[in-house]
Amino acid sequence: IHRQLFERWVDGLSPRHLLVLEMSQQGATLDEIAAELGRSRERVRQILFKAQTHMRTKAKQDGIRSFGEIEG
Repeated sequence: IHRQLFERWVDGLSPRHLLVLEMSQQGATLDEIAAELGRSRERVRQILFKAQTHMRTKAKQDGIRSFGEIEG
């Protein structure tokens, strides 16, 4: 079920947003992601913030207040 929720929450994100989110989840720093994408650190931060906000909004629509509620 976690995979289904995740797929629903990332629906609508651009491939760049998905890549930044994935790299961040794997522990890459903003500087590392920026170097990989050829963007500034600030631009990567903005992309990551937008992706996380999108996911939080979708999660709230599903009644999830905290990502901790679905862990385990």
